[in-house]
Amino acid sequence: MLRPLHDGTGNSWHKRLRRWNGYSGRDNDAYRRLCIYLAGDVSGTRELQHEAADEGSIAGWNAARHAAPTAWRRRVPLSIAFTDPDIASIGCRFDRLPAHALIGEARGSGNGRSKIAGHEDNLVRLYADPASGRLLGAAVLSVGGEHLAHLLAWAIQRGETVAGLLEMPFYHPTEEELIQSALNDLLSKMEKSDPLARGLNRY
Repeated sequence: MLRPLHDGTGNSWHKRLRRWNGYSGRDNDAYRRLCIYLAGDVSGTRELQHEAADEGSIAGWNAARHAAPTAWRRRVPLSIAFTDPDIASIGCRFDRLPAHALIGEARGSGNGRSKIAGHEDNLVRLYADPASGRLLGAAVLSVGGEHLAHLLAWAIQRGETVAGLLEMPFYHPTEEELIQSALNDLLSKMEKSDPLARGLNRY
C-alpha cells in the first residue's frame, strides 16, 4: 500500500509542494533532503496540457542537470473554456490586477459583426498599466473567443502596449474589432492619450 511521505512534523509532501518553483520545476523545500521535480497536474498550478508540456521539459532538463538548475521564462497564462460562447482568461487575472491598472471594455452590442451574427452578448475586457500602456491581461466571453484569446496572449507575451497594438490593422466587419474597441477604451483613460487619429503614426 502506498503511503504519503512525511517530513517528521506530520505534514505530507503533498502539503509542502506549495513551495514548488514553476520556473525550475523543483520543489525548493524538498531540495535539502531529495530533489523532487514536478510537471503537470501534480504541481497544482497551471493544470493545462500546453503548460504541462512546458513543465515536463523544464523538469526533465533540470533533473538531468540538478547541480545547476536553470530557471526558464514561462509563457503567458492562457486558459480557454470551449463553451458557447467561449470563455477565456489571458495573462493577469482580474482578481490579481494591481490597484492602479486600467480596464478597457468592448461589447458585442457595439460591434458590427457581432450584431449581424446575433452575438450582442460578446464581451472583451483588457487590462493595462497606465504609465507604460503595457497590456497586462484580458478576459474574453465571445463566440470565437479562442481566436481572440490567442491574439491577446501573443500580444501580452511580446510586451505590447495599447498604442502599439492600435497601430495593427483591424478588418471590418470582424469580431477582432472588439479588441480594437477595448484598446480605444483603454487609450481614452490614459493621461497621455492623443485623441487625434488613434492608431496612426505621423511621419
